[in-house]
Amino acid sequence: MIKGMKCRWARVEDFTQCKKFDSRLAKALFSHLVQKKQILVCTLDGKICGYARIEYIWLKIPYLSWITVFESKRSQGIGAFMIQKLVSYLKKKGHQFLLSSYQDNAKLSKKWHVKQGFKKCGKVNGINEDKSSEIFCKLNL
Repeated sequence: MIKGMKCRWARVEDFTQCKKFDSRLAKALFSHLVQKKQILVCTLDGKICGYARIEYIWLKIPYLSWITVFESKRSQGIGAFMIQKLVSYLKKKGHQFLLSSYQDNAKLSKKWHVKQGFKKCGKVNGINEDKSSEIFCKLNL
């Protein structure tokens, strides 16, 4: 873990920094997700360096829909740190697992998910814009 690294729930004033991680994120949606505690950020020296978004399938099953770290800060444990914080939060809320997914042609994403302890649990063929498949995985909490 990097000295000075912290995780916290995003705040409305974080929109501009968070938009750098997710360019399709509209301000109204961001505000809604902030209110619902569905965006977790990691900071280093007060600046956001990691971003994770959680959504809920059928309003109850937690799904990690987006996690990313600034390229210059990757491979330093930031993503793992965010997952630890998210797992702790979800356990307190009574959840037993966290779902996530990655494209079948995204080798680094697959490697990261495996390293975090996610296990493959399903696949949807040809669902992505480039016709790649989406691999779904589950992390038992």
